[in-house]
Amino acid sequence: KDEIANVEIRATVLGHVDRVLGGAVHNLDPNDPASQSAAMRLQAECVEAKELLSVDTSVDIPTWLPSGQVTVRLTRAEFESLIRPALEETVEALRRSLISAGIRSDEVDRILLVGGSSRIPLVAELLNAQLGRVIAVDAHPKAVVALGAARQAAAAAATPTPSHEQAMPESVLVDSVPPSTDPPAGATADAPPTATEPFTLAEPASPPGHRGGETSLRQLALLLALVGLVAVVVLALAFR
Repeated sequence: KDEIANVEIRATVLGHVDRVLGGAVHNLDPNDPASQSAAMRLQAECVEAKELLSVDTSVDIPTWLPSGQVTVRLTRAEFESLIRPALEETVEALRRSLISAGIRSDEVDRILLVGGSSRIPLVAELLNAQLGRVIAVDAHPKAVVALGAARQAAAAAATPTPSHEQAMPESVLVDSVPPSTDPPAGATADAPPTATEPFTLAEPASPPGHRGGETSLRQLALLLALVGLVAVVVLALAFR
């Protein structure tokens, strides 16, 4: 938008210079390299004149013609009268935008101007007259949009993105598998439910060729009984 405004303002100032010189700029030969260079240089001078009139009350615009160099003076009052219609349309567009958004002018704290053309004093004057709000201009109006985008990008890059393991709580990982609802081995369908036993480590599987845990306990009991019987016999012989 700022680039479009610069092109429009440059064309407006260029047209003013051409009128003052009686159409000499318009009559430059587009096939002549010298004339093309002069036209390009004049466009740059018109942009510089716009910027200088933001702080000065008048400026001289040098113009190179086949007949020689001439200078056209442009005052701030003349410059503002040239660009006022375009600026008034811009201010009206802003007013309609606020109405469409449902925002009253008294709800706006201040208006921040961006872009190189925001330094033109008439811009702030028209906005203040139309909306009655405080007008603020950034220290670097030409770069404010780029700086804001760079700041947002830097903030997004500095925010760590949680991994899948970090995003999922540990409790969810543990409880994600529902407990089995199958009845325990040997239970009947009519048996009342029993309390769930606390979690314990599973016993290691018995190696092939050995009996199960019940057989091992029985063998241990028989061994203890045999040891007890031997002890009784020994004691009986000792007291004979």
